[in-house]
Amino acid sequence: MKTRTETRISMQKEGLEAIIREIVQEAGPEKILLLSASYHYRLTENIFIKTPVEEFSGSQYDLLVLADGRGERSLVDLEIAIHTRLCSQNNLHIHIKDIHEFNKEVEAGDEYACFIQFNALLYYDKSDAAPTDLKKA
Repeated sequence: MKTRTETRISMQKEGLEAIIREIVQEAGPEKILLLSASYHYRLTENIFIKTPVEEFSGSQYDLLVLADGRGERSLVDLEIAIHTRLCSQNNLHIHIKDIHEFNKEVEAGDEYACFIQFNALLYYDKSDAAPTDLKKA
């Protein structure tokens, strides 16, 4: 799995990190994988400026949330809770899967699960998270 590298803080990254924090606080998942991210910019040109102006206009995220399906809350309950908490985020697609089921699929050589394991960006790992990581604004 790819791991997140620390780069310059940008508006897009702050938006994604706020979404990740909300998911972690609501669902307490084992891992969150970033499957895709796209950022939309508007390029403006006019006769008075020599270089075009690039303006951020939005983003789209596709996340895989791996949670323990054997816990107190079912995966359906977690999905409803996450969507309820993040209802204003229309730029977000969340897929929730049991981590044990996902690991079995990887061990069995399932093409889709293996592709995700090797290509998705590991954005949150419960075993690596310190309590202060979630409180950053």
